[in-house]
Amino acid sequence: MSLAESFYEWTQAEPELTELVADRVYPARFPQEVSGGPELVYTVISSNTELGSPGFMQARLQIDIFGKSFAAAERVAKVLRKHLHGYRGAAGSQIWQGVVLENEQSGFDDGPNRFRLSFDARIWWSESHE
Repeated sequence: MSLAESFYEWTQAEPELTELVADRVYPARFPQEVSGGPELVYTVISSNTELGSPGFMQARLQIDIFGKSFAAAERVAKVLRKHLHGYRGAAGSQIWQGVVLENEQSGFDDGPNRFRLSFDARIWWSESHE
């Protein structure tokens, strides 16, 4: 399972997050047709094997939160900070050894006409061998 697939699985397993975004979690780009939001868009920026640790990976995932209001985007960001930063555990078929949220930014995106909050998630992970 890819890191992107595991992130999607993690979002769908987190009740407080699915209450806000349901299944409006998209890889790489904002969809043409969207509902009332808020939405998450995620992109794997980089991924590599940690030196000296076969099967142990490190990756950087960019997470963009879109909302019709800044407050709507901020509510989702607050839940992600609470549950994702420092997370250790299962995500799909992967075991996430640790997650650190970095580089938070905010703005307005004219394309989807939404407020946007973005941050990077640095994730250390390995495949589960169950």
